[in-house]
Amino acid sequence: MTNSTLISHEKESASIDSAKASIKEQLKTEALPEGTTLKEAESIVDELSKFGFGKFLLKNRGINGKWTRYMVLYPRLWKNSPVDLEGNPQTEFERWMLTSAPIIMATQERFTFFQEIMQSELKDESTLISVACGMMDDLLCLDFSKTRNPQLIGTDLDSQSLALAKEQATSMGMEQHTNFILADAWDIPLEQKADILTSNGLNIYEPDDEKVLALFASFFKALKPGGLLVTSFFTKPPALSSESPWSFTQINTEDLALQKLMFVHILAVRFQCYSTESLIKKQLESAGFKEISFRYDRAKLFPTVTARRPL
Repeated sequence: MTNSTLISHEKESASIDSAKASIKEQLKTEALPEGTTLKEAESIVDELSKFGFGKFLLKNRGINGKWTRYMVLYPRLWKNSPVDLEGNPQTEFERWMLTSAPIIMATQERFTFFQEIMQSELKDESTLISVACGMMDDLLCLDFSKTRNPQLIGTDLDSQSLALAKEQATSMGMEQHTNFILADAWDIPLEQKADILTSNGLNIYEPDDEKVLALFASFFKALKPGGLLVTSFFTKPPALSSESPWSFTQINTEDLALQKLMFVHILAVRFQCYSTESLIKKQLESAGFKEISFRYDRAKLFPTVTARRPL
């Protein structure tokens, strides 16, 4: 082990210890769910600090492209593996998160829907844009073997994610078909360029409905006439709406309670903005979209939305 590696590990440990201490201090004033003790909440903080995905959540209260890839592709690439994305042993709590937490299961199901929809839309010379692309698995996991000269464009504000996406595209032999742009999703520097534009749900980070409308307008501008938008949103939980579509025949209530304790009370993650089918439809129509449709995951937590820019 080099001195620089040792220093890096020491900094990582100090950073995690600082994040843990901060969250545990915050928990002392947090109104925890009935029946949950402070000791139980603190034990979850300790569990999260034992694996890479959990450490990133503790430090950042959100997910970057690298860990989004791990979460989304876990059933395909890591479910039967004894180690995680970084080659470290998977913990029991980590496996629970990735196989039982309702919102993560819905995210994985939604990814499959995205793939099916985009695959069915592929044509020769298609241009596909991913916003914000992360590691661009949404496009790179598609089958282009029967498609001539596809063009894939990834936009993101995270330069590290763009670098990793570029590496992944190169490793898959797609470097001649890919381009990456450091750009804000609300100001995509492309006009009438995409046959398909996909965005995994940036609106779940945005509480301002007018800004969500502006985001959809940015997507509309980047699409060619006849182009297809594939996106998503979080539906409102029963606590926020009497018309919540959540399907409790498909949700384990104990898993849901643990998920809420972890994401809402402990991590206070930033992706907690909810909407409704009617509002999303209205916003897309206001942005100019037509042929709007919704496809729900089994639990009805994270629906897939398609909308087309008219010819």
